[in-house]
Amino acid sequence: MEKSFDDDVILASAMLLLKVAQADEVLEEDEVTTLRDILEQFFEVDSNHLDPLLERARQEVAAATGLFEPGQILNDKLDREDKLEFIKCVFEVGYSDGELHHLEFHTIRHIANILQIEHQDLIAARAEVRSWFDDSTSESV
Repeated sequence: MEKSFDDDVILASAMLLLKVAQADEVLEEDEVTTLRDILEQFFEVDSNHLDPLLERARQEVAAATGLFEPGQILNDKLDREDKLEFIKCVFEVGYSDGELHHLEFHTIRHIANILQIEHQDLIAARAEVRSWFDDSTSESV
């Protein structure tokens, strides 16, 4: 069954993904590429709408005082399964530049708290996503 996400969920998700990418104060091209891929594939955003969506997300992030507001939108509108899938997406952005910076992990933990994701589920999601990156680097050797 296909899921569709409404515009406020997509914008809130883009904001949170962007906050993770910017957490270490360096927005890497790999992070932007991963963020765009997630929006296209997981949220099924048409590629023609990505740039306006990301620009709006950047503006909203710049004006926001924290993570709670966009996180609460997701907490209210996503079911448990979608929250767990989203937290994997968030980790994917964090790992996309080759390492998960401690500030990125701190931001991810904060998002997980807002989404009411239990600690063991957060750790399992982190391990799963890290294994994707470990597998891809070992294949290229």
